[in-house]
Amino acid sequence: MLGMLLQVLGALLLAAGLRDLAAKAAPTKPAAAPAPVAAAAPKTPSSLGPPLRGGRSLVVAPPTGGAEPSPAAAPSSAGRPSPYSRLITTPEQLRRVLDEFEGGMASPAAERTPEPSFEPTAGLRLGAGAGSPALGPGPVYRPSAVPKGKAAVPVATDGKVGPSTLENKRALLERLQLSEAALEHGTERLREWMASRLLKPLVKAIDGAHTRVIETAARIGWQGVQLQPLEGQAGQQRNHADDELVVAQMREQLLARMRSLGSLQPPAEATACLEAVNAYQRLSSLLRGEYPSGLLPPTPQGYIAARVRGLAEGSCMAAFEWNAGGEWGGKPWSAELPTDSALVFYLFASYLAAPQWLFPVQGDPSVISGLSGTLYLGKLPNKLAEGYVGVLPARPLATPKGTAVVGLQLGTQQPLFSLVVAGENVYAASGSLALLQVLLLFLHLSKSELDGGLGGRHLQHLQAEDVLKRYRPRFDVISSASRLLARYL
Repeated sequence: MLGMLLQVLGALLLAAGLRDLAAKAAPTKPAAAPAPVAAAAPKTPSSLGPPLRGGRSLVVAPPTGGAEPSPAAAPSSAGRPSPYSRLITTPEQLRRVLDEFEGGMASPAAERTPEPSFEPTAGLRLGAGAGSPALGPGPVYRPSAVPKGKAAVPVATDGKVGPSTLENKRALLERLQLSEAALEHGTERLREWMASRLLKPLVKAIDGAHTRVIETAARIGWQGVQLQPLEGQAGQQRNHADDELVVAQMREQLLARMRSLGSLQPPAEATACLEAVNAYQRLSSLLRGEYPSGLLPPTPQGYIAARVRGLAEGSCMAAFEWNAGGEWGGKPWSAELPTDSALVFYLFASYLAAPQWLFPVQGDPSVISGLSGTLYLGKLPNKLAEGYVGVLPARPLATPKGTAVVGLQLGTQQPLFSLVVAGENVYAASGSLALLQVLLLFLHLSKSELDGGLGGRHLQHLQAEDVLKRYRPRFDVISSASRLLARYL
């Protein structure tokens, strides 16, 4: 008990000494009494511009020249209680006071806080926005940056088309009176049809195009015509500039001779030579991806012919890669080349323009008119015919209403194919079977709802009767008997 009293007494004596020391260190000049607020003189305009209006936010910048606030402008500390006049009753309070004294935390300048009526001194610069030029630029507020990966979210080509749901697919199959088994069976038949009717005859036409021109030209007396093959057996590239010029001159002379005959029938030999020349020119355009134009992404010269040969091998396009293609230039397929889906989609349109690879001598391959309507292949013209049929690289407008198979994202490895009926998208798919299934549904729709018409073409021109035959599942006696025995034994 006596020890505690001695500790308290020592603390009181030390506090008293510190208070006397602080009193001696205080300035002898009496502090000026604070002026009454009501008697303050009116403010004079300063070089800072017009007074800031209410509601404007102030941004206090740090002193630029290191000047200290004027003593006259600083608020007075008179009447402010000294931190050392506090009553110290415990050793902890004494230790706190000594720490404040040694660390300088009890400095009056550090304790001063601006009053609500505090006026900025000349050593402080204010920024108040763009409305006051003398104050400098105000704070600029910008939205937060969008994280990468969210600002560039890919959007579908037309913003609306996406893969259909199973319900939409089932509704379309019910509309066409097809089952899933019939769709699967028809897809396999379509692969066989493309290999036998489209690809293999195309390879044969490419290989014999130059020889037919030479032979038919010799029959009408044009001896010595020499042309190179459109593409070599190995798909090597050749320069056909001279050959194209020779063939173009032959075409002009043949047409001029036929026009000179008037109503007379031209000789069969001249007609055969014109057909051979026309086929050579059209096949050359096809191998450049321009028959029809607008469907195939830019493709290196020679790749189309080389890939057609690869797909034509076998009986069912066994080499077909829906999101890739074949080798080119001794290197594996790369994204700069079209996928097999995009290439076969283009070749299907080419076959509609020239069924059985019999190329019309006159006419635009992208617009084909006939008794059943108008067929558009590739890009659409400005004015469309009502009830048209199309094979298009973009979704058409809702009006005029037409039926079309549309290829989207053809320049990517994720092509998407959709079926548009009466201006509405009824089905869309992407994947390994998307192209074949959409084309098959397009043909079935033409047969059931358009009387087999494809605009300026008809299903009979395609020779696809076997593909569209009604599917009848075969009854397998052996497998059915095995299932019955397994059930009851």
